[in-house]
Amino acid sequence: FKLAARIPGKEEFTETLRYYTRMLEVRGVTVHLGRRADVESLRPFDEVVLATGVEPRVPSIPGLDSGVGPTVLRYDEVVGGGAEVGRTVAVLGAGGIGFDVSEFLLHDPHESLEHWMQRWGVTDPALERGGLTTKVQAPPRRQVYLLQRKHSAHGKGLGKTTGWVHRQTLKDSGVDFVGGVTYDRVDHEGLHVTVRSSEKDETGEELLLKVDTIVLCTGQESVRDLVEPLEAAGVTTHVIGGADVAAELDAKRAIKQATELAARL
Repeated sequence: FKLAARIPGKEEFTETLRYYTRMLEVRGVTVHLGRRADVESLRPFDEVVLATGVEPRVPSIPGLDSGVGPTVLRYDEVVGGGAEVGRTVAVLGAGGIGFDVSEFLLHDPHESLEHWMQRWGVTDPALERGGLTTKVQAPPRRQVYLLQRKHSAHGKGLGKTTGWVHRQTLKDSGVDFVGGVTYDRVDHEGLHVTVRSSEKDETGEELLLKVDTIVLCTGQESVRDLVEPLEAAGVTTHVIGGADVAAELDAKRAIKQATELAARL
């Protein structure tokens, strides 16, 4: 949620964190920060709940970790770590995180109401019929390529009521949507990919993206380092949230899972 709250339009996620922080205080929960848990420190407890979340998956692409060519960054380093990103960017992975990262790279969080209205062509109904006017599009901050392996339309899996907003925002910002991609290699020239028009396309078209930065939004892996050691030590262990299922991060599912587990305990 701390990462999500940095995405333009999702700033209200901080309110959820504020709520839970307050509830921990009200319920008298003892919180330890800056401390890594291990088997010995957890052994005395009757029940241990592992909600250790996920970490970004780094794909296997030749030359990705060579240090030659474009700077390669994980999405958390870009959104939460303040990593420096170049003017031309390839975002690998067009799921929800890929869309969020692209929007983060193109727009400022907490934009003014005036800027938002100009960007969407909205005005005072007293000035224009229906409150609609011509969009005013500022030059994009960066050139962004949003790449995915799938041949389906970009953003197809986004929320039904909000997905169109994210697709339109990136379209208006000049994002280049590239699908059917195979990542061939990274070298001093940039990112080499092969683009296939369909699954039946056996040859495809080789494409070189001369980008400054590559941002990895290529999925997540569950953080489960403590599961086996705890179980081996005979500690009753429950795994929930992203630590249980990393695919398609879902806060609603994680909170529901935690609530039902707490009720059973």
